[in-house]
Amino acid sequence: MPTEPLYAPPTVAEHLGLSVQALALMRHEGNGPAYVKLGRRVRYRMSDVEAWLDANTVTTGDAA
Repeated sequence: MPTEPLYAPPTVAEHLGLSVQALALMRHEGNGPAYVKLGRRVRYRMSDVEAWLDANTVTTGDAA
């Protein structure tokens, strides 16, 4: 079974429109996308980033 590609923080930060430092702070605070640790390196699966975006999407104007 093929493994999903892993992306470095600068790529993910650019995808999210964030700075690398902001992404690191989110990781430290535990409120960012799931990530993988490979030794001291941090990598992200794009499916985890997209799932995090979906989970944090706020829809406004919905009838209550």
